[in-house]
Amino acid sequence: MAAIHSKRILITGAAQGLGYAMAMGLLRAGHRVVITDQPGQPLSAMPERTRQYGDAVAYIASDLR
Repeated sequence: MAAIHSKRILITGAAQGLGYAMAMGLLRAGHRVVITDQPGQPLSAMPERTRQYGDAVAYIASDLR
């Protein structure tokens, strides 16, 4: 996975469930992640849950239907 370290990884549905697990695993491994999910809870809780990763994580509230 070394080839993706210079890229941002977009995870949809990342505020809960499998998307959340994938996003957190990638952040722990040192990757830069964009978290996207529908506006509202639980997305609004993500900055608090991922504060330790600083600018390695970005958030987008969007309904991708």
